[in-house]
Amino acid sequence: MDKFIWGSFVGLSVVIALATGCSNAGNGSGKGPDVKKTAEPITLNFKPSYSMTDAQVETFIKEPVKKKFPHITINVIKFGSGVTWENSIVADQIPDIWGAPYKETELFVKLGISEDLNPFVAKHKVDISRFEPTAMSTIKSFAGKGELYGLPYETHYGALFYNKDIFDKFAVPYPKDGMTWDDAIALARKVTKTDNGIAYIGMDPSSPAAVNVAIGGPVGKGDTAQVNNDNWKKVFSMLNQAYEVPGFVQGKKYTYGVNSFLKDKNLAMYASWENDVLGRMSDMHKQGDLFNWDMVTHPNFKENLGQGRDAAAHAFYISNKSKYKEEAFEVIKLLMEGEVQGMMNRQGVLTVLPKTDEVKRDYGKEIPVLQGKNTAAIFKMTPSPAVTHKYYSIISSELSKASGSVALKEKDVNTALRDAEEEANKKIAVEVKKEQ
Repeated sequence: MDKFIWGSFVGLSVVIALATGCSNAGNGSGKGPDVKKTAEPITLNFKPSYSMTDAQVETFIKEPVKKKFPHITINVIKFGSGVTWENSIVADQIPDIWGAPYKETELFVKLGISEDLNPFVAKHKVDISRFEPTAMSTIKSFAGKGELYGLPYETHYGALFYNKDIFDKFAVPYPKDGMTWDDAIALARKVTKTDNGIAYIGMDPSSPAAVNVAIGGPVGKGDTAQVNNDNWKKVFSMLNQAYEVPGFVQGKKYTYGVNSFLKDKNLAMYASWENDVLGRMSDMHKQGDLFNWDMVTHPNFKENLGQGRDAAAHAFYISNKSKYKEEAFEVIKLLMEGEVQGMMNRQGVLTVLPKTDEVKRDYGKEIPVLQGKNTAAIFKMTPSPAVTHKYYSIISSELSKASGSVALKEKDVNTALRDAEEEANKKIAVEVKKEQ
């Protein structure tokens, strides 16, 4: 089991090194020594969030930690194919620190693996009021008794990325700031074409949950899903308009995503959080893989214009099994200070600190891929309040299945939403019963 858990990270040698690092960690107290009183060499196993590239891990994590805490070694791990958090628990190989989207706090609370950071925040006098309010409130929403299971280190604001080369190919005007979903779909129709055997897709509007967060519609109340309503019918009706653009659905394919935009380059417009795209794009730029692109404000419904996606964040978590919790928190604290956050912001990873005029001006100024781009679009929309629910992942999963059934003409919007609500509530009932 130990050999399998980290999967295809870099092979058995790293697995052995990881196991050794875990076994020799700490004094068994569960708290670890105060880093200010010892320089004993230690290793912290760190799993980065999926949006963080290898280059970003090196620049934003390993280098600052090495400079500030030379006795701490950051050992980077990644889960191999098919490996889950449940697997890591069974194998007793939970990282000391990990990064993840803030809504995954739900999973970590359910699995009981995250340390409550409130005592560390108090001890180190960390002013959490500085951090993105919606991210903080969402993380706190998953706690039953006021626990703080994670701290955000980067925020994501929504934008609509577009490939200028595709628009130029079909002599279609570029997207503009302030578009509605109707505007974006109308534009998508003009560039959804097949040319020289390549099927160009006008726009991927993303998942139902991603569309909904920009209007702040709830997904449920208490222990129930509530999605068979007018709010969700509006979301699904818009998605259906996008699906019905001739050529959008290719066989059974109805979602395209970041690889279609960046790698295949057959997706003209992609609605996403900016950090999910720009890290990969920066790596491509360094490798000479270039194309002509830009960004505009994230589309929304006419009545919600000016409102963007929620300020999604990726957060750091500490294992409640770690023998180096104190040192792990010192590392997190370092990565949230102005020097590191400013460096991240200048290199295109949006800070969790207040979005001052200076922050907006400096955003992305040190990475070539963003030079001359419409980065102001990121800040023109007001982030929406976070949409949360104790069983958010279950509900959003059923909504994604429902959107697929609509795209493939298996169900109409009303039937799809009714069935999604029923299926979500069946699964929630099972979870509620487990918790009793």
